[in-house]
Amino acid sequence: MLKIVRSSEPEIYSNPTFIEAKNMNNNRFIPLLKDILRQESQNRCVYCRQNVGITSKGNLNNFYPKSLYPALAYDWDNIFFACDICDRRKKNTDPILNGELTILHPVYDDIESQLIEKEDGTIHGNNTKAANTIDLFDLNRQELIDQRQRNRLVRMLIEDGYLEASSVINNDFYNNFVESIENLESMSSLAFPTDKQKNLHLNMIYANVITSLETYLSDAFINTVTKKNSYKRKFVKTFKDFSEHKFGLNDIYDKFDNLEKTITKALLEVIYHNIPKVKGMYKDTLGVSFPKDIELIYAAVTKRHDIVHRNGKDKTGTVNSVTVEEITKLITEVKNFVDHINSQLISK
Repeated sequence: MLKIVRSSEPEIYSNPTFIEAKNMNNNRFIPLLKDILRQESQNRCVYCRQNVGITSKGNLNNFYPKSLYPALAYDWDNIFFACDICDRRKKNTDPILNGELTILHPVYDDIESQLIEKEDGTIHGNNTKAANTIDLFDLNRQELIDQRQRNRLVRMLIEDGYLEASSVINNDFYNNFVESIENLESMSSLAFPTDKQKNLHLNMIYANVITSLETYLSDAFINTVTKKNSYKRKFVKTFKDFSEHKFGLNDIYDKFDNLEKTITKALLEVIYHNIPKVKGMYKDTLGVSFPKDIELIYAAVTKRHDIVHRNGKDKTGTVNSVTVEEITKLITEVKNFVDHINSQLISK
């Protein structure tokens, strides 16, 4: 089981249209919620920790079953990303008996101290709740044991210096982008009883198209750069923010020892919807070019900022309305943009 750390609810939970749908137990937002959860768990099932494959789209799973606790159906701490197998096994099982939880909760429990992985790849629980969790999700089924044994071998090879950690990084960023866009496309055709609800809904979809692009640009760049030392070297030499770093010769060994951490920190802190900056990073570090005409992308990033931070208004106070046609056009543009980049990254 994955330990999930959550702070505040996602942006969507403050959207009036979502709040109304949530209160009515309407499932129209499930594709978007599932995508948020998938990104949170990095495309892994929260219960068995395995990557969810392309043939299995994964599921939004209720820890407290919707059939038994309808009021908690879309409560933020009650929904998780699950593979088909774990979702089926959990489904309508009530996790409460005599007022007490009978299985571990991904948010509230200390998972690592209660589910112990043995050298043979099996999982053992050190209390009744942990043992019940193992039984419910069949966490010792053979394919999971085999995967843990492979992971253990990889860790040993990395520790012994025979394998670079970057060579085993998850490389699902393109498939994740495609699934996210497909979810947004399906949501753009939903009908709403009032124009106000429709406008709020379309604004949210428009903003999330750019968020999907930003996530792809971030994941693709970070995964590709950290895969090879030559890319990391180029990033350090060409990243403009690093040119402002000054230090004395007596600090050089400390700086070198912490170089990996410095690179990782810089990669994670970049704002990936800053298209001009990211365009330069891709070109300078990877030799990957962006499409020549991306004016629509630039305009969409600005409009997304107004939707998210100005309640849909631009700097002059004018309300930006979004149409289904605009969303369709933006999705086409973003898909072409990502395909252009991804076709170059395949050979990297």
